Amino acid sequence: VDAATRAFSILQSTSGHDQRIKFVIGSNMFNLQQATELATLSRGLFQIGIAPYWAQHPTLATGSAAPNPAALFADYFASYKSLEGYATTSIYEMNAHSLYGDIPDEATNSLVTGLASGTALAWQALSAMNAGVTRQSAYTLAGYDAYGAKPGSLIRLFGLTRDLATAQRFRPTGQALALLNRAIRGAAHPLQGLPGDIVGTGFESAGRWQFALASRSASSTALTISGPSTGQPTLGITFEADSPLSNNENIASVREQVIPIRIDGSNIHFELPPYGLVVLIQDSQK
Repeated sequence: VDAATRAFSILQSTSGHDQRIKFVIGSNMFNLQQATELATLSRGLFQIGIAPYWAQHPTLATGSAAPNPAALFADYFASYKSLEGYATTSIYEMNAHSLYGDIPDEATNSLVTGLASGTALAWQALSAMNAGVTRQSAYTLAGYDAYGAKPGSLIRLFGLTRDLATAQRFRPTGQALALLNRAIRGAAHPLQGLPGDIVGTGFESAGRWQFALASRSASSTALTISGPSTGQPTLGITFEADSPLSNNENIASVREQVIPIRIDGSNIHFELPPYGLVVLIQDSQK
């Protein structure tokens, strides 16, 4: 850190303190505590990049041979907040990183390619956004599989697409990212008063509102959110699948589904599916 700070100081002085030159540090993946330490020790730091991978050691659901989708929903919110006051925070990589653990590869693959993996990416992105992170990048567009820690192990990471041989061959992580980007417009406003297993953000642009919400609950949740009385969204979209572990590896099993929403004055009523992602958008965004 001292060497990097000195090097940046030299760059600043030799450039005449050109404000276009920014001091950015990329911290080690997984280790968000290190990011806080780096931010504390650095002087003149503009931004610190983090890589909050999750579900490194997936587990099986109790009494089942199936993986536990809850493992995908690590809560990094406190870590984001711990960086406040030191520098702006960006995410240079994020995804599941389930290359370790001792459950069968087949179970791990159903977890990291299943519907819940897309909701988990949305959960992390919205949580980070609500904590003030404005730049985020999911890892990565293409990558059929990666070596796991066990000899001969191949895990279906990290591609947001299964492959590039045909158009629109997205895994649920890619589908979730695309759906989120349809909701994100203008200024972000964290939604308050939601149940603890749901995270949500409202987006306002030119008096028109859109929303995105992600759930880590294994049950459906009937929700009411309070919004403005004008400029409200008119279309709700989620993903439909047979289970949280349904995937698109061999056949498109995770599909967009329009859901009913009811507007009562300034209140918007709708249902959030188990491990579900819902966006509420303007019809023109469909």
